[in-house]
Amino acid sequence: MADQIAIQDGALPWKPSGGTELVETYAYYDQPTLGLIRQAGLPYVFRCIDLLDERFSLWAYALVKDEETALLSEAQDLPRALAKVTTGKPFTVALADEEGGIFEWWFLDELKGRPSILDSEAIRRGLLPAMIELRNRLAHVTEHVEEELTH
Repeated sequence: MADQIAIQDGALPWKPSGGTELVETYAYYDQPTLGLIRQAGLPYVFRCIDLLDERFSLWAYALVKDEETALLSEAQDLPRALAKVTTGKPFTVALADEEGGIFEWWFLDELKGRPSILDSEAIRRGLLPAMIELRNRLAHVTEHVEEELTH
């Protein structure tokens, strides 16, 4: 999957794996929250799409073309340029802990409505099936542990 960025467990969201270079920061709030990174020679736009509480955050990554990075660098209207270069693209979405870094991630290749990286709500909706699957796996593990403890 060429569109999917490589992510390492525990990595910082704006540097999701070794060898990732932070190329440009478009927004910053105590840390980069929107920008451009390069990994294995490929450019990706990243964005913090949600703060789940004081500790957890949700991040989206979209592969863009080199010529699209020029549009971003030269943009007078950055939101419009971001929408143009990320609309309808697949996203990798990562869940990060403020202290422990990224600990879970998913690849979303077909989101309803072909959202851009700026459409946090659509990306969260697309993530819902993965969240339900994760909840079900955790419930299964909990049941298994409870059974083991009672025997």
